[in-house]
Amino acid sequence: MTDLADAQRRLGELVDRQQLADLPSRLGMLLDEGRFAELDSVFTADVVADFPDFGGAHLDSLDALIAFAGDMPENFDSVQHLIANVVVLDLDADRATMRANLVWWSTYSADDPTDYWVVGSVYRFQAVRTEVGWRLSRMELSGRWSDGRAPDFVQTPPQR
Repeated sequence: MTDLADAQRRLGELVDRQQLADLPSRLGMLLDEGRFAELDSVFTADVVADFPDFGGAHLDSLDALIAFAGDMPENFDSVQHLIANVVVLDLDADRATMRANLVWWSTYSADDPTDYWVVGSVYRFQAVRTEVGWRLSRMELSGRWSDGRAPDFVQTPPQR
């Protein structure tokens, strides 16, 4: 392989890794801003999403995920997702696996800041290259710890 071809291959991999790492950040932004209809910029239409520690939800389409996300504001006054430590674990030409940490803050009432729930979790993602760029095709969110009052849809909140 020539030096130019090797440089082009490495540059392409760096671009892919950056585009992949951007997906979880975009997810957090869209959830925080309630822009659920734009989740198609993050996920494939046939995304599979599992939430084993958060009510056990298993979703098998983008429409189901959008509806699930749209129900969250009914539970909280405000939310903020901090998604960090995004690592691309495996990358080939058109598929990737990733891991990221999530700390999710939520309050139930603007009038009572002591009525809150904060949870630390781990995301595991699978991504595929599509005609419009990288999209997440699988997502699992597993809890590690929580503090505060868990919402009713969480039967057994993660404990710290």
